[in-house]
Amino acid sequence: MEQEIFTLFTKDITLQLSINQISKKLDKSYPYINKKVNELIEQEIFNKTKIGRSHLCSVNLRNDKARVLLMLNEIEKKERYLKKTNLLDKEKIFEITGAFNIFTILQSGQRLIFVLNYLNDKEAIKNKFPYIKKLDPEFFEMPDFKQEILSDKSIIKDHVILYSFEKYFEILQEIQKELLVNFSPIYAVQK
Repeated sequence: MEQEIFTLFTKDITLQLSINQISKKLDKSYPYINKKVNELIEQEIFNKTKIGRSHLCSVNLRNDKARVLLMLNEIEKKERYLKKTNLLDKEKIFEITGAFNIFTILQSGQRLIFVLNYLNDKEAIKNKFPYIKKLDPEFFEMPDFKQEILSDKSIIKDHVILYSFEKYFEILQEIQKELLVNFSPIYAVQK
């Protein structure tokens, strides 16, 4: 049941739901969901924010178990994606990441995004792997990628991580507060 509850948050890690909302979405009894959600809060997998008499739950990206649960979901997404596409496969990804220092690679909608240590590697990547040019990739260094996420929520809602799940979630962990401020309806009311 914990995995089922957690899955609600995997499509949008900025999501904040009350226990009542979780029980309705899962069509389960409130007392049962309350018990399970409180276990996740006690394990610090979820953060809780008190709003009136309700608690809003969100994913705690600082918690190792929460990140592992997110990564398991992302691994399944990646496997499904790679079965459906012939643009990139595991071998090509391994070849690219073995040759260059890359933080993470993800597909977000039609965008193929590389987050690099050094932006000047982008031309070398395109030259060494000509098939990459055809995919029209976008390249970012870490600070610029963080800003891109904060300005475009679709990157965290509609993506497939092709390389380095852990680094992707480390990036999100570093900007989690800003994500909540930018994308949470609660903070939008306060702006």
